[in-house]
Amino acid sequence: MWDCMIDCFKQLGKLEKAEALIRRLLLERPNDSMLYCYLGDITMEASYYDAAIKMSNDHNSRARKSFGFLMLLRNQFDSAYKHLRRSLELQPIQVSFEPEHFEAWNNLSAAYIKLGQKDRARRILQEALKFNYEHPKVWENYLLLCVDTAQFDQAIKAFHRLLDLNKQQQDDEILDIIATRVLKICDEFTLCLQVGSDETTTEAVILKTELIKLFGRLSAVQTMSSKMWKCYASLKKPKNNNVEEVEKYIKLLERALLADSNKPDWKKDATLSCSVLSSALELAGERLRFASIKGEDSVKQTKARVRISLRPIVTIAEKEYGQ
Repeated sequence: MWDCMIDCFKQLGKLEKAEALIRRLLLERPNDSMLYCYLGDITMEASYYDAAIKMSNDHNSRARKSFGFLMLLRNQFDSAYKHLRRSLELQPIQVSFEPEHFEAWNNLSAAYIKLGQKDRARRILQEALKFNYEHPKVWENYLLLCVDTAQFDQAIKAFHRLLDLNKQQQDDEILDIIATRVLKICDEFTLCLQVGSDETTTEAVILKTELIKLFGRLSAVQTMSSKMWKCYASLKKPKNNNVEEVEKYIKLLERALLADSNKPDWKKDATLSCSVLSSALELAGERLRFASIKGEDSVKQTKARVRISLRPIVTIAEKEYGQ
């Protein structure tokens, strides 16, 4: 009963009342090692766990486990290992994870990363997120580990969660890596059709579809960079001559160009100018390539349109940087 009351005070953030209750109970039960564990949880003082261990003649697995988690929080990994190992010796099967210790699991994940065990670190963070679904930093770390371990379906879900927590969440580099790798997977798995592995190909298509949904969400809630519009376009690039799909693809390339060319004084920035020229040339090339779908007349009209659209950009570049 008392442990439930202590937990209630902790959940309400009334740590002083929880501590007062524990100290009052200690006056009545001075040899109760569990009360010292509770006091250690409230005060974050290692001495109380030490007292619980001594009082129980080192038979209190809870004291060792809590002591170990505290050491993890303080990045004292050798000490944490010693206490957690002893806890497992006292109670070999420990399946309960405590919500207040999610940061300890985050630190344990960091330890595995240093050891080069990234997949194990990712699974540790998965457990941490079960206990605190609202912690953006843990989600960011989980996202990075998912990318490093090629768990792209989980990486996409993690980015969606980060958008839930912060609609302006941006990470062009990570999204570019995910898009590049997913497109490579799709290209590789397309070959599987030749050997009859439809299931594998379907998984790749689902992965690509989910990533397209993520980019669609990003475009609806924030201003995307030219790089992100190009990633989105590459995912939507049609494999056939469907006119509607081609038009959607071209519009995304147009957005990529506008993302840079609408920036004030882009012409004064060499890097930005190169990006504008690159986007303009890519857009022109794709327009000409897909114009052939509609016939020779469309090709002629598109060539004229391309010349008109490129002329002012080229003129600006020559004026600012020479021929």
